[in-house]
Amino acid sequence: MKKYLLILIFIGFQSVFAQDNPKEQIIALKTAYITEHLQLTPEEAQKFWPIYNKYDQTNHDFRKANRNIYCNLNDQATDKEKAQEMLLEYIELEDQRCALRKKMILDMANVLPPKKIINLKKVEEDFHRKLLKEYRSRKAEKKE
Repeated sequence: MKKYLLILIFIGFQSVFAQDNPKEQIIALKTAYITEHLQLTPEEAQKFWPIYNKYDQTNHDFRKANRNIYCNLNDQATDKEKAQEMLLEYIELEDQRCALRKKMILDMANVLPPKKIINLKKVEEDFHRKLLKEYRSRKAEKKE
């Protein structure tokens, strides 16, 4: 069973960038990857995904806000006061992001065993590495 799921994930990675809407494909692959690597039972998955999806969307919003800070900094690099405001805004966003992660972990403590919660960060990072590797591979193939 695991072998078949890994094959499906691999095939999915290959087809992600050929799809019309790669964002949806990436989300589907991420869901399958996390579910498989955390070995979530159906009951755990049913409770886990609403918590995780809410966290992931809010975290995405924080990343977007951080990007806006960087873009604005490039536009107004000479204004010291504005840079100080942006720095304080960045610190506040990072504090909120940390609090969000902490809340997610506490919410998941009622759903998953501690070992799976601790392993989640590694599984997320592994998924992102594989996705980036696949992206770079596809980019290199296009250049040839």
